[in-house]
Amino acid sequence: MARPSRARRLANGLSTELAELRQVAAGGASLPPATRARLLEAVFVRAFTEFEWFLEELFFAVLTRATRIENAGPRVGIRDPALARVITSSGQRYLSWLPLEDTVARAERLLLGGEPFVRLATRSTVRTDLKRGQAIRNATAHKSQDALARFQAVTSNSYSTAGDFLASSAGGSTACDAILADLSRYGHALVGTRAQAEHLLGPRDAFRARAKPGAGSYVCQGCGAIYVLTDAQTRLGCPPCDPPCAACGHRSESATFLPN
Repeated sequence: MARPSRARRLANGLSTELAELRQVAAGGASLPPATRARLLEAVFVRAFTEFEWFLEELFFAVLTRATRIENAGPRVGIRDPALARVITSSGQRYLSWLPLEDTVARAERLLLGGEPFVRLATRSTVRTDLKRGQAIRNATAHKSQDALARFQAVTSNSYSTAGDFLASSAGGSTACDAILADLSRYGHALVGTRAQAEHLLGPRDAFRARAKPGAGSYVCQGCGAIYVLTDAQTRLGCPPCDPPCAACGHRSESATFLPN
């Protein structure tokens, strides 16, 4: 049997770690509510740290061609891992991988089409889940008024602490368990094929006119016309759906597109 790729090993390692953390969390079900909430907070902070580490390791594996993922690769090959980190950091002591926008901006600058990280960014449900998860993590790790306010905003002001939210019920399990399961799913979606990512994450959000979704085939949702982009810099547009204004020549940019 062929050895799994570096990317697959990273995703499998993330899943194993998260599964063990989910067991730890489940083992605290009989604890007093306040104690259980503190346990779930500790589990969640560790889980989010593991997910950030996974994003970092996967990014550098793609950048240095240490692994292969469909449609993913470096804009400029850098074989030396140490040099890759120096170039990527641009003098920063620490690299931020969440919020997701930080990872995607870095990927779009250094990786072809931002792949595979744009797979998460092009799904609004994933973006929302990760934004909420980061707010929960920060409310636990920092204990500042700003972190608490951001946490309460993403949880509809329904919970006084992150632990209370994590202990709440979510589809037959706790919110903590559900989020950790999602993080594992996101990891596998990043290392698989595009078809596998579609299965794990659901369809991408529709792209609006003027968006630069990367090389591929896209179908206009208004008229069904198919447009093929050959690079990551070309913008989408549908002339029949967005004809130029007779007076000024400006296009309305109202068309939307989905991958074909």
